[in-house]
Amino acid sequence: MDTSTVEHDQFEEFRNGSRHAFDELYQLHAAALLCFLNSRCWNDVRAEDVAQETWIQVWHKHASFHGGNFRAWLFKLASNRKVDQARRYARRIDKVELSSVIVASVALPDNQEEEDRRNQETTALKECIESVGGKYVEVLKMRMQALNDLEIANRLSVQIGTVYSRANRGREELSDCVKRKLEP
Repeated sequence: MDTSTVEHDQFEEFRNGSRHAFDELYQLHAAALLCFLNSRCWNDVRAEDVAQETWIQVWHKHASFHGGNFRAWLFKLASNRKVDQARRYARRIDKVELSSVIVASVALPDNQEEEDRRNQETTALKECIESVGGKYVEVLKMRMQALNDLEIANRLSVQIGTVYSRANRGREELSDCVKRKLEP
């Protein structure tokens, strides 16, 4: 029996919440899904995490699949889960990077020379936040206030992709500005 026949035979049972049908669809598609994700994720662990999240979502959304190509639907869900995971990871990196700059600027120095250097960095960062300012730094400030990207997009009345672009641009501009100010 080919996979399309098994898939067709199990489809109605799956849509009605049959665990057995879900298990059969899993057996048919799990390896291909993991292969697909391994080619798109930056490591195997992340690919496995996304695959697991995808299968959980498949189970919870079984009634929303109204026919067609199950594998295409499955891979679309997986692609969306991968993007979501990458966005969550990027938000954590943004917060860590900006927090590190701020924490480094207020940590206690070991000696006067280090204290002077940190004072210069702090001054440079403050000046850069003011001079770069605008829409790029605004997004970074909102992220530091623990707003998620969707909330930021809604507050600024922009698309979520614009939030990502502005955050990246703001980070780059702040970094470049601080480096320029600290150059001898």
